[in-house]
Amino acid sequence: MYQIGIISKPGRDLSRVLSELSRGRFQIHIFTDAPNAVSKLKERTLNSLVVILDNFTVKQLELADKIRDLHASIPMVFVSSNIDFDAQKQALKIPSVISLGINSEIMDLNGILVRMNMGLKVWNRSDRRQPTLQPASIKTSDRGVDSNGCILDLAARGARLRSFRNEYSKGDKIRLKIPLTFLCKTYEVDAEVVWCRKETVTSSHPTESQLMGLRFLSVMGWS
Repeated sequence: MYQIGIISKPGRDLSRVLSELSRGRFQIHIFTDAPNAVSKLKERTLNSLVVILDNFTVKQLELADKIRDLHASIPMVFVSSNIDFDAQKQALKIPSVISLGINSEIMDLNGILVRMNMGLKVWNRSDRRQPTLQPASIKTSDRGVDSNGCILDLAARGARLRSFRNEYSKGDKIRLKIPLTFLCKTYEVDAEVVWCRKETVTSSHPTESQLMGLRFLSVMGWS
């Protein structure tokens, strides 16, 4: 079981990160003050570290250097609702450091931590995601039937989608039909499933569904 440290002030963002990490097999250590965090980092028993910030800027990226002075090889994920683009670019130059937007990328946190703890490389996306709640229909050529879904966030070259059928697998090719009622048109795009997982029933999601990460292959246009 991976030992994950979290440095954060108490609040809603910390609760959201804890809720997401509860889906994985991690032992969590929370530090809301610097002395306790420093003491634990000096032990070098943590496998990785999550740092939650109100704003992630170039100045605050200096925290990575201070943390590495205490634990030279520890992978770090900076989580913030406001990520400065220059800071994100600088983070790419530091081994095993990545930044995630809490409003659009927090669902990726578990998978990223597992990959980092396994010594695999991870990268920040080149395209920023925009949160959305856009209904869409999903069709696969082999099944030939439509199912319903909802686009949760969208970027230039991909999207995160909730499907209300648990029938898709990594590598599946699908076609999304996205109705834009205010234009009286439908937008179609071909995509590939790059990851997927089931989401169990919760109070906020009373039916079982499947989350998918999509990579756009081609845009069919309007109909």
